[in-house]
Amino acid sequence: MAENQKTRFNTYSAFPPEIHNKFIRDYIIPYKKEFTECIDLGCGSGGLIREFLKYRQCGIVGVDISRASINRCLNDFSLKRTNVQFIQDDVMNLMNNKNFQNRFDLLMSYSVFHIVSGSTPSKFKLFKNISKPGAIIAIDSIPRITWNKVFYFFVRNAFKWGVGGAAIRLIGPWALPHRSKDYIEELSRLDYMKDFSSSNFIDLSYFKSEEFKSSFKLLRLDIVPQDTFFTARRVRFTVERLALSPPNGLNA
Repeated sequence: MAENQKTRFNTYSAFPPEIHNKFIRDYIIPYKKEFTECIDLGCGSGGLIREFLKYRQCGIVGVDISRASINRCLNDFSLKRTNVQFIQDDVMNLMNNKNFQNRFDLLMSYSVFHIVSGSTPSKFKLFKNISKPGAIIAIDSIPRITWNKVFYFFVRNAFKWGVGGAAIRLIGPWALPHRSKDYIEELSRLDYMKDFSSSNFIDLSYFKSEEFKSSFKLLRLDIVPQDTFFTARRVRFTVERLALSPPNGLNA
């Protein structure tokens, strides 16, 4: 991916720790007791990894397209561990990286895959390629539902018209009195919002497809309100990667 595309995502404000912590408690911890290798797809400043390490110890890879985000992680003393590494790349490029094939028993991602270009089937193909059979995949993203299509039409155009940041700075202190000024300022500079496309949102019908059912088991799926003052809806789900079927129906 060209460098000018990568720099669009150079925002690295972490969500408040309690948000990541709740996601881990609800969508990861109940479904598997131990993990060997984990990957955080779109790790940002490492907030999800920091909270995860409070519950489980394992090898962790954080991947993010933003150099600013990766640098933030590399300079964070709490993340300087021998079993944690960080890579700058588009997460979809991992599909072709042989070092990642069938490797991880936990894939996690928070607030990323709605800004990753590609269809829902292509994203699940990535999940399948880099996970082990029996792996847990826990994702927070934005679903492709009518309310979100309408809402993000206005958000996208507000940023295209150059008033999105000003609106967030104006509304933020009132709508988010428990968030810091720095947090609100970072939200106001989310330049990639002007490129939001519902074609990248998670298609909920995919969970009912035979393609999904042949490779994954749905453990939990919730549609919930946004964590910030945006009034869109999010999808959070946990799936298990199924074991590969033996060829010709033979027993392994």
